[in-house]
Amino acid sequence: MTADELAALSERAAGIVAGGGGLKALAQALADAARGAVLVEDEQWRHLALAQSRGTGKVPASFAQWYKPDKGVNGRVARATIEHGLHALCAPLPSSGNGEGPQGYVTLFSRTKPSALTAAAMRIIASAAGIELSRRGAGRPQARRAFWERYLAGEWSDHSSLKEDAGAAGLALPASFLGAVFDVEGALPATARDAVALAIAPADGVCPVAPTSGHVVALFPMRHGADVSRAR
Repeated sequence: MTADELAALSERAAGIVAGGGGLKALAQALADAARGAVLVEDEQWRHLALAQSRGTGKVPASFAQWYKPDKGVNGRVARATIEHGLHALCAPLPSSGNGEGPQGYVTLFSRTKPSALTAAAMRIIASAAGIELSRRGAGRPQARRAFWERYLAGEWSDHSSLKEDAGAAGLALPASFLGAVFDVEGALPATARDAVALAIAPADGVCPVAPTSGHVVALFPMRHGADVSRAR
């Protein structure tokens, strides 16, 4: 990727955001510019969008297992070799603030080794995708954080009200949760939460609130109440 191509990508991304083109269009813009495949995932590594240029071939369904937040290019973009001839760069979407982790992740899969300018392109698209996600769910991060704080405090006595408020925050609750607390004393809150969330993602676990006092709270969904007893 050249400096002119990077500038053109920035202009294209700005136009997509201004026109409300969405995550798929942003992914396609990067795929075209970098000549690869681009995957967009949410904060729990769930699929949001995929686009690719010709010749990329089959790519992984998620970058979750290769992501290491403490090892990156320019401190932001993680790099990995998936297999012989397939390279990947992954950039986190900007945080919504207030101790929250990334809103999601943008991953580029390429058959050629990415350059420093490609890493810069990743950050441009990640920032634009962050704007799109914020626009799509304006107020959702704050609503979810408030919901989880109330949920963990046991403020609901009526199940129907609980489900209604969860839906308003964009959350689908399982029959039960199994809670766990991880001791991460000494680690930065955002880094600790990202690491725990990444580790428990295969089990559909979530870290609903920002870490406090060196501990990360995790919740694991249980389909049936009896599953909680068996898990213990």
